[in-house]
Amino acid sequence: WWGWLMVTLRPYQQQAIDSLRNAVKLGMRRPMLVAPTGSGKTVIAASLIYHAQQKGSQILFVAHRRELIAQTSRKLDDIGADHGIIQAGNTRTNDLPIQVASVQTMNRRASWFTPTIIVLDEAHHCTSDSWQKIINEFPSAVVIGLTATPCRTDGKGLGTFFNAIVECPGISELTRMGFLVPAITYSQKPPNLRNIHKVAGDYNNDELAAVMNQRKLVGDVVEEWRRRAYAQPTIVFAVNIEHSLAITKQFNDAGIPSEHVDGTTPNEIRDGVFSRSLVVSNVGVYTEGTDVPHVSCIIIARPTMSVGLYIQMAGRGLRPSPGKTNCI
Repeated sequence: WWGWLMVTLRPYQQQAIDSLRNAVKLGMRRPMLVAPTGSGKTVIAASLIYHAQQKGSQILFVAHRRELIAQTSRKLDDIGADHGIIQAGNTRTNDLPIQVASVQTMNRRASWFTPTIIVLDEAHHCTSDSWQKIINEFPSAVVIGLTATPCRTDGKGLGTFFNAIVECPGISELTRMGFLVPAITYSQKPPNLRNIHKVAGDYNNDELAAVMNQRKLVGDVVEEWRRRAYAQPTIVFAVNIEHSLAITKQFNDAGIPSEHVDGTTPNEIRDGVFSRSLVVSNVGVYTEGTDVPHVSCIIIARPTMSVGLYIQMAGRGLRPSPGKTNCI
């Protein structure tokens, strides 16, 4: 109860919760909340979960990345919502009515906990088999989806699963309200991508890497950064590991502390990377569930045809932080 006093919802966050409740009351048992990166989806979800549990519900929060699970658990702790975590290697196991679960582990332990409400984080993934297996296990549960990007590159629609949309204010409105910082965008003449094939709605990754991992283009990344955003904490989005390592090397050779992160990087290295390095180059790690408000520069060194992926990448630097006036 005391923890709950520490969290004050923004007006649009409370409105989103009210709208989700109303949708369910009207019989829409699968509503989706669309809220931009930095709008506080996790805060909204934690508040919703807390109050639902107070009314007797059992709630399962499902995410596919450890960062999202840890982030949600912290927010639930902030508001005094006792919970368990269903995740391989996690010691916070209990039989409380709120459980935060990884998709992978829940698929193996689904039968012991029967939720009345399921909350899906990054719900644009919900059409995949591993997510559907969990949802199908509990057919009577209300399912609430959370996402900043309700679109998929593979052409699978979300309307066949979710039956209502609740929208938070968009990026421009949140910026006007002061909840996000303004974005300042620079672009060079784009590389020639005409001969790259399309796979699952985006560029063929191997062909894209061959174009983008040219020495001159990699060098241009460093030079543009020095000109536009020197000394600003930065996330770089690269095409593949080889490309990311080449970018990291160029930054380090220029005397700028830089590290590379990908899905195989050990957790103990990933956890401290933003405190050690000014520039962090990654492959597919920081597109979702990364809360690093001090980062004030985003380098998109991997062109994409996906609106959703672009928004996820660009949005990583829009959260406010003390002394931060914009994101480049």
